[in-house]
Amino acid sequence: MKRKIVDGHVHLHYRRNASDEKIKEGLKKLRRLMEKYGVEKIAGVFAPENVNVVKELKDKSIYPGIYVKDLKNAENLQNVRDDFEFVKIHHWFASPDSEFLRDYVKRVIDESRKLGFKKFQIHTERIGKSFADMLKEYIRKDKDTVFYLVHGVDSLEPDSKVAREIKEMENNVLLGTFPSSYTLIYPNRSLQCAVESGMENLISFDSDFVLNTLDENPDFYGSCIKYVTESVGYSKKIFEENSKIFFR
Repeated sequence: MKRKIVDGHVHLHYRRNASDEKIKEGLKKLRRLMEKYGVEKIAGVFAPENVNVVKELKDKSIYPGIYVKDLKNAENLQNVRDDFEFVKIHHWFASPDSEFLRDYVKRVIDESRKLGFKKFQIHTERIGKSFADMLKEYIRKDKDTVFYLVHGVDSLEPDSKVAREIKEMENNVLLGTFPSSYTLIYPNRSLQCAVESGMENLISFDSDFVLNTLDENPDFYGSCIKYVTESVGYSKKIFEENSKIFFR
């Protein structure tokens, strides 16, 4: 049976600012890659300056999100609200799940919610109690809010009290599989422990793919899939089903 993989986190930009035409060329390469590996749909993160590419997109296999890396990006969200489905929150200064940047994350979420955004991706390196409590409070305010925690599996202690709190947010929180260390070593014990502790329903396959990755590592995408299958096998929940709550 043909796989229908859903990739929950793909960077549809380059590591430096790029023209719309260059992004379009990168998308052509990515679509060939999706066909090769049976990837049916992706959550694609675009840089704000490439909004015109998103306006032209007619491909339903790409669910577009806007990359917010500072408060200036957040202030400009109202100008592009109709073109994006979710907000990806990151900050080059530190991990957004740190206490140091908590106010920044909340300001971005609050500004986004005013505009009607309900789906958020947040770069994580450690998921602590105060961060989990913040997510819980937003979900309490609006039960349709969904948080996709990029590197989430790797950022969480599976048997901890915080993990149990996150588990209670099933259907509102997803944990990405790609490691925060950016090193694909498998089998991966963090992923195995998360499944063993009953969190399989929250785990979403993602590649953290960037458009210039193929130039640097042609086998990268296959390695991302192998990273999960060599750890927990081919789980349809992880590869195909769980992330769909992000697209609903």
